[in-house]
Amino acid sequence: MKSGKLIWDFKTEASKADPFKVLNADGSLIPESLYAPVLNDFEDMYIAFFKFVSIGAIMSSPVVDKGVVYFGSMDGNLYALR
Repeated sequence: MKSGKLIWDFKTEASKADPFKVLNADGSLIPESLYAPVLNDFEDMYIAFFKFVSIGAIMSSPVVDKGVVYFGSMDGNLYALR
């Protein structure tokens, strides 16, 4: 009989990653002092974006390239915010 009780779980290395890191397009890490303004701008864009579209949870770290913030969503889409 299935009880629904958790038997075991496993944390992957990816699940331990810090989700608040921001990467450049080449995969290099943006130092915290440099990405704080990006995240503040991103928050404003995020709030404005939700006035028009409801997206799924954001579980990935954003990537910044040429002033565009890219991130994936649990709704299966990749978003790009300028």
